[in-house]
Amino acid sequence: MKQQAATVLIISPSPIVRQGLTTILQDCEDMRAVVGSGGGTEALALCRQHRPHVCILDSEFLDASSVDYLAAIHQEVPQSRIFVLTVTERDTRFARAREAGACACLPKGISGRELINRIRAG
Repeated sequence: MKQQAATVLIISPSPIVRQGLTTILQDCEDMRAVVGSGGGTEALALCRQHRPHVCILDSEFLDASSVDYLAAIHQEVPQSRIFVLTVTERDTRFARAREAGACACLPKGISGRELINRIRAG
């Protein structure tokens, strides 16, 4: 019996980031990408609808109000692992995101293979 694909929610205001992450994931039979354009309301609605296993939030999404949405996502779907995609792990927005429920930081320089490995690591 084939295992259900893990849902990976991608939230970024950047079309190139959304497209790049989706392209990386599309060849993985064990993952299914769901993409949002970056708004907190949309991110929360997509989480409620799809109950993702993993959320990847672009740090460009993280302003003061969106950290509140991240906390709401964590509360709404506590089993979902939330990764923040950042330019640097020293990004101050990540510290606030971690307090709100993000489990790890993914540097934007990460390879596609490493991204997939991190998602699969559970």
